[in-house]
Amino acid sequence: MKQPRFVRARAWIAATVRRDASISRIIGCAALTLAVLSPLRVRALPPGAVHDSLVAASIADIAARGDLGSLHSAELRADVSRLYTRRAWAPLWSTDGTVTPAALATVASLTRIEERGLVASDYDVARLSQLARRPLSSAAERAEFDMTLSVATLRALRDLYFGRVNAWDVHPTLHIARESVDLAATVTQLIESGTPDSSLDAAEPQTAEYQRLKRALAVYRARNSLQDSVAQARITQIELTLERWRWLPRTFDVPPVIVNIPAYHLDVLAADGAPSSLSMNVVVGSTKGHQTPIIADTIRFVEFAPYWIVPLSIAKAELLPMAMRDPHILTVNNYEVVDRRGRVVVPTVRALKQVLAGTSFIRQLPGGSNSLGRVKFLFPNVYDVYLHDSPVQGDFKRIRRDQSHGCIRVADPRGFAVWLLREQPEWTSARIDRAMSARTSTRVPLSRGVPVYLFYATAVAGEDGGVQFHSDIYGYDAVLAVQLARRNASRTAVAEAADLASPRQ
Repeated sequence: MKQPRFVRARAWIAATVRRDASISRIIGCAALTLAVLSPLRVRALPPGAVHDSLVAASIADIAARGDLGSLHSAELRADVSRLYTRRAWAPLWSTDGTVTPAALATVASLTRIEERGLVASDYDVARLSQLARRPLSSAAERAEFDMTLSVATLRALRDLYFGRVNAWDVHPTLHIARESVDLAATVTQLIESGTPDSSLDAAEPQTAEYQRLKRALAVYRARNSLQDSVAQARITQIELTLERWRWLPRTFDVPPVIVNIPAYHLDVLAADGAPSSLSMNVVVGSTKGHQTPIIADTIRFVEFAPYWIVPLSIAKAELLPMAMRDPHILTVNNYEVVDRRGRVVVPTVRALKQVLAGTSFIRQLPGGSNSLGRVKFLFPNVYDVYLHDSPVQGDFKRIRRDQSHGCIRVADPRGFAVWLLREQPEWTSARIDRAMSARTSTRVPLSRGVPVYLFYATAVAGEDGGVQFHSDIYGYDAVLAVQLARRNASRTAVAEAADLASPRQ
């Protein structure tokens, strides 16, 4: 069936707007002329429809010119286009100049966005509240309100799904695949349901740890004056930690292992908000050049009675100076030299020089004195870090436990091995004990890999609602705070420039 002339003309105008921003400046007049000259259009549409056509034209014009500061983000421009082209640029948040209930509810939700650890000014809350309180008498005002609320909602959803800054801008070592989310479809569903809080809730991490911390933020805000510098510092710690949780997956198919570096603690996250199924102290990398990297990986192997391949940097700094004076000191301490062919050689001065040259290496034999203890847990990575036992159990009782060369020492290696091998019934507790006490190494592949996150959270909320705060031992909270400040300053500058270029009516 052939489409009416008005429909064909309007489609042509919308396509032209997307192609050429300069033509969009005349679209309002064109739409009005077509509406007036088309008897079919006048008869078919209800009162206010011509006005809606002008609003659609103005919305398309704003998108084409990108004159809202927030539209200078390439990601948001694409989301805005998907959101509105599905509706031929028709307004989403008002009807005949009246703000819809869904719009009012969404503005109210954005007004409370700081409860989620975000910043209200990032979402044009003041301007939206002002526009929502008064009649929108012109097409330009309706278009501005519509686009501003759409962009603010898209931005809030994106920030909750993925975080306000990219994780790799703070930690270049951290690479986590982002969840595939159609933000435009999410906004459409939010409008249809009329329950924006539910949509925002669903965008956040669903882990009990995040949810407890979010509740704790509300308590801290209610109990403490924002003029109190100590209280504000604690609130900032909570907000920074919430941001870090947003970098992780919202949900987990397999219970993940979280090593919280500044807390010196390991937890296996449990489902449904239950307490951690396994928890223990850890020792992490020293602040003096041996920081444990922030990474996400998968534990794939348990190795019982491991050898310790001494890294060349440690060999040069700690072993070789002594061994050059007395090569037999290596043998006495259960070390051996292995050449490039894998043969154990006598630790002569010549052999030690080959270690220095990188053509041979030193390893420590399995046993109770081995620096890795009786078992290690491998997630192969370019940083050559892993979790392992330790022969020095007293270190786990220290208050500060940043003492390793980068790997993570675990306080309960047997319990961790039992948990990792729980789905492999042939590995009974008794068999694990025998393997840990053996003099020969055994590497066991896990039947299913376990996600592991070497994480950095200086605020941890307990099940009782209390919050433990930890020192920013690596200075990473300070780095994240700078990144967020830069992001906010950039958005403010862009928005102010856009305001100057496009005066309010």
